Amino acid sequence: MPSCLLSDLLFYTGIAGLSIGIIVLLFLARRLCKASFEIRDDLFLVKLGRCGRIEIPLGSIKEVRIVENPGKGMRIAGIAVPRYFYSGRFRFKNIGEVFIYADKPHNLLLVETIDGKRLLFGYGAAEMKDLLEQRAGKGPVDETRIVSRRSRYLLASLLLSILSLGLAVVAAIVLPQKLVFAGEVIEKGDALLLAFILGVMGLFDVLVFYAISQDDPVTPILSLPSAAASTLIVLSILLAMALCPAQ
Repeated sequence: MPSCLLSDLLFYTGIAGLSIGIIVLLFLARRLCKASFEIRDDLFLVKLGRCGRIEIPLGSIKEVRIVENPGKGMRIAGIAVPRYFYSGRFRFKNIGEVFIYADKPHNLLLVETIDGKRLLFGYGAAEMKDLLEQRAGKGPVDETRIVSRRSRYLLASLLLSILSLGLAVVAAIVLPQKLVFAGEVIEKGDALLLAFILGVMGLFDVLVFYAISQDDPVTPILSLPSAAASTLIVLSILLAMALCPAQ
């Protein structure tokens, strides 16, 4: 494949990945971060697939009840694909502010703890109601813990963004003053400016996802397609600079 064509292919793949990649991952998150439930020792354990887990001490549970319809919701921090997947901190008309991890907006299990946490679960969690009511308030009292795997996803995204910036710095030193990129002749300075902007945007995205992940362990997985797409675009620019100099 001619080098300039490869550069164009990387560029358009990156552009598509910025939007399509995140949309695809939003729908895959329902399975990747699917909640499952068990009582282990003195904990009500909620496993969130590849995204982490929630540990609720049975001794800290104050109330358990079924919520058939939480009402109209407003997302505070998290993910919402209406009638398909919900994750994070939301405020609902009928029940107020909660942490929700659900695949549908009805027949949900609401767990309230003595430390003020209110957690709303789908994925068939309502079947645990009777057992939880029997065990609630029995056992050691401790804080509810949301354990995220955000470090691995955010670190991967951070490394990709740093790689993009590093390559742009190298290109500024060694590559030609003009190049053919996406069918146009452009100056090296313009190409490098675009590469730097994309790299900085990648770093900014990591910070945003890190802040949101305090309330939602699912969100960090969405940082990957954004960082990967930005890196592909930067690589396409650098490939064009190296192999497609303007005549």
